[in-house]
Amino acid sequence: MMREAILPSWVALVEIVRKLEEQPYHWPVQRSIFHAIAYVATRHGLPTGFTYRRGSFGPFSGDQAEVIATVMFAADALKQEKRSSPTETEVLDAVLQWKQKRRPPLDEMAVASTIRNLGMLRWLEVKPDVRLRLPEEESILV
Repeated sequence: MMREAILPSWVALVEIVRKLEEQPYHWPVQRSIFHAIAYVATRHGLPTGFTYRRGSFGPFSGDQAEVIATVMFAADALKQEKRSSPTETEVLDAVLQWKQKRRPPLDEMAVASTIRNLGMLRWLEVKPDVRLRLPEEESILV
């Protein structure tokens, strides 16, 4: 009988979910949200052993994890294709094209805001683009 090893990184993923579940007003961590959390953790160096490919994920959830993971995956794919960092608008266009059949559809302004915020936090390597349409309260007036 062969024993399957439990990787320490999997324990870390369980701890992430446990911490989320402790929050008083959290969204339920369903399968699609767990996949998004695992993708972000893997992308940032947690050695989960998971590999990812572009796909259409499960039911809609109000949690932002799906949008964050989708933006990161799209930006990474564009960077591999171009061999350089994509612009914010290129990432937005890629996400909207990928998720065009999603119901309910993604909010373009929310996705744009996510791209800008992840870029500012240096979680996403993108070139700033003045053409990126953001909610008015996030726009910088020059």
